[in-house]
Amino acid sequence: MNLKNDLYPGNFHQQLNYLNDEMFKLALEKVTQPNFSEDNKSKICFKNIPDDIKKIIKNNAYEAYFDDKEMFDIYTLEQIDAYNGIYDYRMDGVPAWVVESIITYTASKYFGDYSGQFREIKQHVKSFIQIESIKLPQGSKIKQTMREDFPGNYNAQFKSIMNTL
Repeated sequence: MNLKNDLYPGNFHQQLNYLNDEMFKLALEKVTQPNFSEDNKSKICFKNIPDDIKKIIKNNAYEAYFDDKEMFDIYTLEQIDAYNGIYDYRMDGVPAWVVESIITYTASKYFGDYSGQFREIKQHVKSFIQIESIKLPQGSKIKQTMREDFPGNYNAQFKSIMNTL
């Protein structure tokens, strides 16, 4: 790490943020995959999983289960199944912009935890369908207000709409 003297002069908050970011990058570089014996190595298939997602899954599994190969494999398989489930999940009747907002919201809430994202996506789709089934004269105005207040969070939107009615 090479710091210039003029890097964010006088702004100690930005200097600290910069140093924290650099230390985080260095820590990520030092993360290694588990060193299981050759006969006990994982046989997990990452077919159709992008490289950046593979890295996140493996790093999370290693961080949580670096000393337990069985749990490492179980966690990794759960994450792969959930990641594939997210993109195979049929959200018939749900507009593309809603699907995008749900996926964006859950990805920010559960970064790197695809089983958490998948579970939450199913809940949000169910809440969206329930919201759309509400038929009241003031319903569309309330729905729009809740969409603005809770973007992508259809669970909170549904609860707020029900509390308003």
